[in-house]
Amino acid sequence: MAEDSSTSIIHETIATGAGDDIGTGGNGDGGAVDVDAVGEQLTQSALRDNISKKGKNAYYYAHAHKATGPEWDGKIEPRLLSTSSSNISSNSITSIPASSKAELMSKSNITNYAFLNEETKVKIYIDLPGVGNCCQDADINLDYTDNSLSLTIKNYYVNPLASVAVADDEKNNDDDEMVVSDAEEKADAKVGNQGEDRCLSFAKLYGGIEKATFRKKTDKVIVTLIKKEMKEWSSVIA
Repeated sequence: MAEDSSTSIIHETIATGAGDDIGTGGNGDGGAVDVDAVGEQLTQSALRDNISKKGKNAYYYAHAHKATGPEWDGKIEPRLLSTSSSNISSNSITSIPASSKAELMSKSNITNYAFLNEETKVKIYIDLPGVGNCCQDADINLDYTDNSLSLTIKNYYVNPLASVAVADDEKNNDDDEMVVSDAEEKADAKVGNQGEDRCLSFAKLYGGIEKATFRKKTDKVIVTLIKKEMKEWSSVIA
């Protein structure tokens, strides 16, 4: 009976690769043949021959890959297989570089403010007498991330009329007329002069925010922060 073609291939390969060791038991002295060793050689030869003829399309290709990991040392304890490093920090999307934080704090010259903690938001009140008269909405800029905030008010100057209005409560009517007249002269002197910039910055807020907006009033600016989490803020800055 004619042998199967695949069987023929196996035997031819063994004859070429194994040489006389198979027939002699591997020691050339006519000893007994190791059946297990012969079986293993038959299997490996069949794999190599099949892959060499058909490449990746070979039936045995998927079974021919060797494990590349470390050999088992016989111990049950966990072993460190490899280590890797990453330049991406857990808070890289929202973190601010140290240089930027320093810059924010260095230009912050508003030192007094009040805040109101509510369930879903926090309101910050910045008193700036006359800001509603001397500054336009375009002069106010609000930059924020989910954990930082910077409010900048350009071209601001203290309105003398606003200062006099506060002092009026402590003076009589005669004095009022004199003070108002003096205030008008100061206001006229300010016309055409550029005011200064005011800034309030928080490099790291007490909690995360989703949004920040502002409203300009006559003598103050109100900043509203929408919380990410409904937790109480005991302060604005962390």
